[in-house]
Amino acid sequence: MSGFVLDFGALVIPFLFKFLILFLYLVINDLSGFVVKFYHAP
Repeated sequence: MSGFVLDFGALVIPFLFKFLILFLYLVINDLSGFVVKFYHAP
């Protein structure tokens, strides 16, 4: 069972890490545009 968990973690953790990096990149990218729109909104 522990071997399965380790294998599962070895597969999932890098995927989650890449997803997190991409998510943070998109959030930061959108956030700068969102802040500009928010502050310039009527």
